[in-house]
Amino acid sequence: MNSEAVTGPATRKEPSGTERQVRILRRDQGDTVRVLGDHYTTKGRAADTEGRYSFFEASNNPGGGVPLHYHTHDEESFYVVEGTYEFRAGDATVVARPGDYLFVPRPTPHAFFNIGATVGRVIIILSPGGIHERFFGEIGEPVEDLRDLPPPTPPDLEKFATALERAGIVMLEEPASPGP
Repeated sequence: MNSEAVTGPATRKEPSGTERQVRILRRDQGDTVRVLGDHYTTKGRAADTEGRYSFFEASNNPGGGVPLHYHTHDEESFYVVEGTYEFRAGDATVVARPGDYLFVPRPTPHAFFNIGATVGRVIIILSPGGIHERFFGEIGEPVEDLRDLPPPTPPDLEKFATALERAGIVMLEEPASPGP
């Protein structure tokens, strides 16, 4: 993952005797996986937040994103960093641009897509943490070159379905098929 741990006054001793440290991840650091053609980089791990949340940075090709689904175990927040996204949440559909934020409580059906002409980036925070870290670990393909964002490939549907069930994610629409 290539993160920096800060020791000294930034270290806190927990009642259990374990130490928690301030962690710093630079722009190009974190564990990145490819899921349905998009990149998801873990920036904040549940192990570092006492399970309170997981923090991801997603990079989505034009047209990339996640079809309509809902979560039974966690809640999700989005913050658009780059690009233009369409979010569907409950009965609402909104266009979101850099600086816009969206919170989706469980079990609200939601989807998001990059509707812009360039790669978009969105910050995703899920609470409690750990669920999507495991999910992405099960279905994602490790990424070495963060600049390489190829078109999506069809998922292994059996593996995908098993991981969805374990994570408490219910898909209401099928992922888009890759282009020609």
